[in-house]
Amino acid sequence: MRVAVTGAHGFLGSMVVRELLDRGLAVRALVTPWGNLARLDGLAPELVPVDLGSGEPPTSALAGCDAVIHLAALVRDWGRDEEFARVNVDGTRRLLAAAAGAGVPRFVHISSVAVHRYSGHFQADPASAPLDGGINAYARSKVQAERLVRDSALDWVVLRPGLWPYGPDDPTLRQVAAALRSGSLPLVAGGRHRLNTVYAGNLAIGAALAATAEGGARSVHVIADDGAPSWRELFGEIAGILGVRPPRLSLSPALARLAGNVVESAWELARPNNEPPLTRYRASLMQADVHFSTASARAAFGYEPRFSRHEGLQLALAGL
Repeated sequence: MRVAVTGAHGFLGSMVVRELLDRGLAVRALVTPWGNLARLDGLAPELVPVDLGSGEPPTSALAGCDAVIHLAALVRDWGRDEEFARVNVDGTRRLLAAAAGAGVPRFVHISSVAVHRYSGHFQADPASAPLDGGINAYARSKVQAERLVRDSALDWVVLRPGLWPYGPDDPTLRQVAAALRSGSLPLVAGGRHRLNTVYAGNLAIGAALAATAEGGARSVHVIADDGAPSWRELFGEIAGILGVRPPRLSLSPALARLAGNVVESAWELARPNNEPPLTRYRASLMQADVHFSTASARAAFGYEPRFSRHEGLQLALAGL
């Protein structure tokens, strides 16, 4: 069996490539022509340069493939709608057309829980929660891309990683670790709200199963670690592994929202091409539960996380 993986050189994509190869599958890694391929060192998949953000559908790149796992995306919580639409929406449209043209039987789309408004979800069913996310251009683009996939005639599966996907060489985890070491990481609302995390190795397992399983077609799932940690528990766990103090400062939700609005608005005027140090999205993260059930993924194709959250965090922090 041959599986194509877009975004294969990213920190999540490279883990998916590794998992597929470990399962004895042939892997065609679709990478950007300008991408850094260091994360694929020692893995030796078939490499095919593809720019999904422009040009014709890359049908020839998918020839002979039995499945495609679509990870390639512009992932930031700051930027203009047109930037995200070119990569996340138009790129997904081109890949869907290529998969149809090449006769690929299975299309696995890696989406995001940002397709939902973070209004409070606990053990929520990912298939029935509304696609109402719109806090930033990234969220809006992922809603549009997921709708394209779900409206297609292909044999699709949508996977949404838990709110925080993390792993070795994860830039977000690197920033959190630095803030914990400096004592500058605040909680919001005491850090009491709960979330899903997902170690990159566990996400890779879910993606591999979705690509190779006979069942589960035209279905939506969340892939996550076991458990429902609060932000306080999660940051405390990371601090314990690092050997530093856990966060002690806590902001009220109102103050966090105000800070996010003020900083982002000021940045738009002063430095519109640079990412601000605080955004509305980041300020929103700890203000409600963002936790979804993984029961449908377990039932559809037997997903079980191989790594506990603590094991995943240890591996990820060791890899920074």
